Order: sequence, then C-alpha cells, then structure tokens
Amino acid sequence: MSLRTGNPYTLYSDATWGTEGDKKSFNGWAVIRAGGVILWVAQRQRSTVLSFMEAEFISASEASKEVAWLEKLNTDLKEEFPHPPTLYTDNMGAVELIHDNKFHKKAKHIDIRFNYIRSDMVEAGRLLVEHIPGVDQPADILTKQLPTERFQKHLRTLGIGEFHQI
Repeated sequence: MSLRTGNPYTLYSDATWGTEGDKKSFNGWAVIRAGGVILWVAQRQRSTVLSFMEAEFISASEASKEVAWLEKLNTDLKEEFPHPPTLYTDNMGAVELIHDNKFHKKAKHIDIRFNYIRSDMVEAGRLLVEHIPGVDQPADILTKQLPTERFQKHLRTLGIGEFHQI
C-alpha cells in the first residue's frame, strides 16, 4: 500500500514517439499492487501524434481507464481506500496538460476522447497524476530497449524480480 496515498494501486505510463516505419507511437503502462505488477499493456497508438507530449498524454489517458476496473475490483474485494491511486508519467508537458484545463495552443488538435483523464478521472477525484523522473520510470520497460542495469531496476520496481542472461 502506498504510504503516501493510502491506496494499494500505483500506475505508471510511458510512450515512445514516432517509431520506425509508420511513425506511430507506443503506449506502455503497468498497475502495481502489493509490490507486484497485476496488469500491463504495451501497444501501438492508433493515430500518428505530433509531439512527444501528445504521445505521453494519450498513454496516460489510456492507462487511466484501468482505474474503473480497479474500482470494481475494490468493490468485489470489499475494500475501501481513503485516496485515489496515483499515476506516474515522466513527461512534464503531459502532467501540466492533465492538470490545467486552460486552452493549450500546442494541444488543441488532441482528440477530445483523450481528455477523459482530466475530466472523468483527475477532476472527479478518482486519480492523482504526478511526474516521475525518466530514469525512475518503470513503464520504460514496456516501450523501449534499456541498458541492463536500468532494465533490472525496473523489473524490481514492477515486482517481477531479476532477469538472468543465458
């Protein structure tokens, strides 16, 4: 359980921007509970995005949809928590866009469906969103190749354990 929020769930979301070939970005997110990953996703985004911030914003929005499932799981387990889960993303532009409802010239083209994270989750008090430094972002493991040391660190954060080379 997160001592900071009193909620057992922590979410991490990350994205790549403009991969080889079709230039579509990749989403990656993970949900942690009791020190271990219970859900993870790595998938190509459906549309081509125009900035790294947009790719990260979309990934965070898609990850935030899992909170509805977590709320149902809590109900089924007859658990109640005083605070919402926290989602961490490593892009400050995405964090600012999620928290700031003002018109953003750089983001006016983003499909309204991705604003779900702001209106239905954060403003409704169902999710906290915070920045995490890129080197500490375990969802990187789902979106890009990493040096062995950082890969191992993220495996431990996700509660997966050590990876031993053959």
